[in-house]
Amino acid sequence: MHLGLRVHHLGWSSNRLRSFITETLRPDAGTWVSGVNGAIAEFCVCSGESVEIEADDRLIAARIQGGAISVSLENHVAALGFNSDGLPRQDIVVLAVPRVITRLFPNDGLTSLGRDYEAINPDEREATLYDFGLGRAAGAFGVRTASATLRASLEASLGLQWQQLLSLKGAEILAESPVRVVRNPVGRIEVYNAIPKPGSVSPKGPHTHFLPSLISAGGDLPSTMQIPSAYVPCAIYYPMAHADSR
Repeated sequence: MHLGLRVHHLGWSSNRLRSFITETLRPDAGTWVSGVNGAIAEFCVCSGESVEIEADDRLIAARIQGGAISVSLENHVAALGFNSDGLPRQDIVVLAVPRVITRLFPNDGLTSLGRDYEAINPDEREATLYDFGLGRAAGAFGVRTASATLRASLEASLGLQWQQLLSLKGAEILAESPVRVVRNPVGRIEVYNAIPKPGSVSPKGPHTHFLPSLISAGGDLPSTMQIPSAYVPCAIYYPMAHADSR
């Protein structure tokens, strides 16, 4: 549980932020989480795992076997820190952008976004990206597939609200286990690991959660974490010290 969490503006320069993000992409550093409460993707690099990092003045991206993450530093990104009583002095960091410059992601039910030209893995850019239509500013949840069978099924389901989609197509999506893509105003997390079967647990590496009860309750961040309303949260970094507090 988060106990006594307090938020403060870290005041980092773009160079400091770039260095911080790059450092977090090493093995056993911690976990990045993106999405909205109940519909999230997690990215971390496990011990001994090989990671491919690409970075320039505009974009930082990392890929491992089970997933990938990208962060753009162009959008007035602010770093907000949380620290907690009873835990080592190492901040949970939220990347956020001013609310006035953000727009809602699609909210008309299942939407086809066409070829995913922003896919982190260039080999995936011919596959089709589908958005579940949560209609939120902080994050969008979707799937990407090159499967003709799954594409045909999803095309026939365009416009379905996510609750209907899960009811009618959830078993098919589970069986196909497409790449899950969680986008936010400054980047995305992609999860290549298979969707766990009912009764099994998520892998230690990149994975997603799509929990209807939490999604329906609303909110972008966990209830114990709040940031100034002028900001939209984009991604949360949990250092290893806070791994059990999510």
